Amino acid sequence: MDYKVSVLVFSYPGIGKTTLLATAGEDERTFPCLFLDFEAHTLPIMRKIIPTNLDDVLNNAVILSDEQMGKVHSVRIRKWEEFEKIVDLLERGEYPWKSVCVDSLSEINWLNLRNICTTQGKNRVTDNDPPQLEHYARSNVQVLRLVRRFRDILPHVFFSCHVREDKDECTGVIQLKANLVGQLSGQVGYLINCLGYYFADRDSKRILSFCPTHKVVAKDGTAGGRLIEPIEDPTISKILERIEGR
Repeated sequence: MDYKVSVLVFSYPGIGKTTLLATAGEDERTFPCLFLDFEAHTLPIMRKIIPTNLDDVLNNAVILSDEQMGKVHSVRIRKWEEFEKIVDLLERGEYPWKSVCVDSLSEINWLNLRNICTTQGKNRVTDNDPPQLEHYARSNVQVLRLVRRFRDILPHVFFSCHVREDKDECTGVIQLKANLVGQLSGQVGYLINCLGYYFADRDSKRILSFCPTHKVVAKDGTAGGRLIEPIEDPTISKILERIEGR
């Protein structure tokens, strides 16, 4: 495989972001896949996951086999420090994974912000207090750095994200974008290859669109715009096949 791809998919709840990411376990180009679960919401993919202990991942003690094809190794992440340990491991090249799924970047953003609020800087606050500008600025820097590290380490990385609605005060148009704190929502789009909006149409068909419009912030960073046409009932395999021009 002579290319890397980083994809962020954002949507409203219930569309199937988690299920979409889990299809990375079904393709030989992305299997074996490490699924980082930040939201404790793996019920929809219960039959597609292999629950995996964090220590086993950090100690390279995960047993992999061809019989596991179709599933992902799911690790529950509860603390920012746990996440940093995994990123450090990946940066050292000590991993067997062809891809990593992160569910979700919105939750990572929140986890990082709360960690900064309670442990870093002069203006520390408790979990019950609102963040200050200093905390937001620090979090933006750290999350952007993390996305860059993921992008540069792995063959393939797939992020999910919640959706955010921003109203243009001049036109009144509601714009849909990835739900991240402050300016981070727009900045992340510069760091990844493809940013897709996942939704259900009037016939309840699941559609993934990488085509930017005046209402949706999206991005097709492929050569020749190979993802510009919407993908119906998307999977990771369908995304990669489009990128490869199949």
